[in-house]
Amino acid sequence: MKKVIITLIIVILVLGIGTGGALFWGYSNAKIDKAYANKANTLVSDFEKKYSDDNFTNALNDAGSSDVTKAQKAIDLMNQAKTDAQNSLNELNKQKATKRVTSIQKDAEDYFNISIKAIDNALAYMNYSKSLIAVGNSIESASGGAVTSLDSAVTTFQAMKDSVDKAIVELDKATVPDDLKTYNAQLKQSLSELSTVLGQMIAALKAGDIALFSSYADSLTTWTNKMATWAIPNTDKLSDKIISSEDRKKIDEIPGRISGSATEINKKTFVF
Repeated sequence: MKKVIITLIIVILVLGIGTGGALFWGYSNAKIDKAYANKANTLVSDFEKKYSDDNFTNALNDAGSSDVTKAQKAIDLMNQAKTDAQNSLNELNKQKATKRVTSIQKDAEDYFNISIKAIDNALAYMNYSKSLIAVGNSIESASGGAVTSLDSAVTTFQAMKDSVDKAIVELDKATVPDDLKTYNAQLKQSLSELSTVLGQMIAALKAGDIALFSSYADSLTTWTNKMATWAIPNTDKLSDKIISSEDRKKIDEIPGRISGSATEINKKTFVF
């Protein structure tokens, strides 16, 4: 009798311990899943809010009216976003993940990896745009000034040529995205032509040959008209180069998908 009772007690204890262990394991599983899901949801959500279109636009507006200042602000924001995205990936990698949160893990990693890739692409164009702003400022300063004598005309046109030559140097040292190298070469060639015409005009003025100066002035008008019809890079095509339509769709859908998955996981107390 005692042996049977002892055996029965042992069986009950084993069953009890086994059931309790299973319950604890199920609770622990749920806790691990919730921690990962909530971490992923928070990181993606915070990134979305911090770098929303509105916040980005407001930050650029606060940078002032200068195109150069705004371009640098945009570059700074992009670099910060890249750092934040990489830090978020590092945090996710430290968080324990099970096979049950594989879809959330993949979505979160895709979200930040796509963001980093898009930022890298955007930075390449933004840095080149900054060079173009400097070129534009140089060209704008080459608009000329008041001419009251032959000497002042020489001074004015020399200043114009110096500004154009400065723009050419800016294009020479610019880091140009592969798909804009042809554009950059064309722009540089066009400015070189302008510099040559201005040099010829200056030489004619110094020689006092007004007729020759006028003929070069006609060349300047032709150059200006040609530039007015010159096609600039298509912004839609550039946008696709920065982030593909497929990746853009993923970026738009992932935050909501992670949020929904996290909500479902948080409803579960035990997971086996």
